[in-house]
Amino acid sequence: MKYFFHIEQGGEFCYYKRMKESLGKAIQNRRKALKITALALAGKVGIDRTYITKVESDVVIPPRKLLDRIIEELKDTSLITLYFAAKRHNLNQKIKTLAKDEAEAVKKFKHK
Repeated sequence: MKYFFHIEQGGEFCYYKRMKESLGKAIQNRRKALKITALALAGKVGIDRTYITKVESDVVIPPRKLLDRIIEELKDTSLITLYFAAKRHNLNQKIKTLAKDEAEAVKKFKHK
């Protein structure tokens, strides 16, 4: 199960809320609730069905313009919050990898 964070605007205050649903799963659940096939959604937003499958499986995060078309077709603006949560999560993973690579490089050159 995936956990992301997002910010909710509550008057003057912002707080973090833990979310159990990923962007891809939310898109898939909304699409199924509307009884739209992956092929039909792909056609409506102008992409291949296999790409929608990758999005719904959280293999890829769609570009923002594509997400806007998906949101329009599925009529669910809450997906934008999950999009930014997924982007933050992806960025955090890249930062961790970069830090690990840097530490390994420093260690390698210290031993020479």
